[in-house]
Amino acid sequence: MNKLIYQSWWKAAAVILLLYAIIVGLSVPLSPAINSISPQSFSIRNATGSFLQMNVIGYNTHFDNSTNLKAWIICNDEKDTFILCGNKIDIKSSTEATVSFLMPAHLPFNHDTVLANFAMNDTKDGSFGLDNSFFIYGNKKFGTGVLDLSCKAESESNKTAYISFPFREVLHETIRNLFFHVPMWFGMMLLLGISLFYSIKYLRNMREDDDLVAVEFVNAGLLMGICGIVTGMVWAQYTWGHWWVKDDPKLNGAAVVLLEYFAYIILRGSINDERQKARVSAVYNIFAAASVIPLLFILPKMNDSLHPGNGGNPGFKAYDLDKTIRLVFYPAVMGWALLGFWLASLRIRIKRIEHKLYENE
Repeated sequence: MNKLIYQSWWKAAAVILLLYAIIVGLSVPLSPAINSISPQSFSIRNATGSFLQMNVIGYNTHFDNSTNLKAWIICNDEKDTFILCGNKIDIKSSTEATVSFLMPAHLPFNHDTVLANFAMNDTKDGSFGLDNSFFIYGNKKFGTGVLDLSCKAESESNKTAYISFPFREVLHETIRNLFFHVPMWFGMMLLLGISLFYSIKYLRNMREDDDLVAVEFVNAGLLMGICGIVTGMVWAQYTWGHWWVKDDPKLNGAAVVLLEYFAYIILRGSINDERQKARVSAVYNIFAAASVIPLLFILPKMNDSLHPGNGGNPGFKAYDLDKTIRLVFYPAVMGWALLGFWLASLRIRIKRIEHKLYENE
């Protein structure tokens, strides 16, 4: 009994990790954000004392439950920052509000046009906003009258009062695919790496069982790769507007890797002699594994790519993975990898039993 428990603990860990990643990954809300503001520009030339009425549409916000909602227009220059505070906020719903700003005659910048940020803060939702979302025109000073309307951006907290995932423009709710698409590819890499190890081991010892292990880990790796590329296509449709971007080197490299390992399976099926099949497929597996690194990691970094971390795009580590999302992402990686290992081990046990039955006939 103790031996059975010892042998099965990692299977229980795979189930627990995957259930945790799926349930938490799909249930935790995204951080509050601003979907849009209107208008997106204002001319302040000779507009001293004029009011700007800005309509704000939020995402996962709680305006109607707010006790201390604040809003600012933040104008940045190379050296100075000028902040305009909202004078009045009319709340229409949990995700819609109107903010009034008293506008000055000009800003203390030597630019005719100023690109500003819009920001809000709430005790429950923390700080959120839209960067580089508001244009102020006619900034050059006319006349002598100057109305100083600058203020300080005083926030209660820059974090939500509850656990949330980061809100990223373009990705929105599809950021949850990070717990499926990326870990599946990590799992594929691990399984193909194990297959490579056993192919090398077979060429050294010529043990039939090593070839059996190698091919079943390729099968499990292919399954993970197919699931990874399908979830990636769904993600691409929502974020890039296409199921497949034909000029993206990362996508094309992933497709080539899968085709190489499909060819590995076809190659094995075309050879009848078992020893020759094992030797040829082991050598092929080594060359296929050697192509994975340049196809998936080197070439995409050398060319323009839509994928994070490639072609000048920031990687997930710097752009999307905060402390909260890491608490789900890393367990998902381990869970999917263990699931693939489990599938491969089941296939190996079945094949070993079939071989024994064949030998006993």
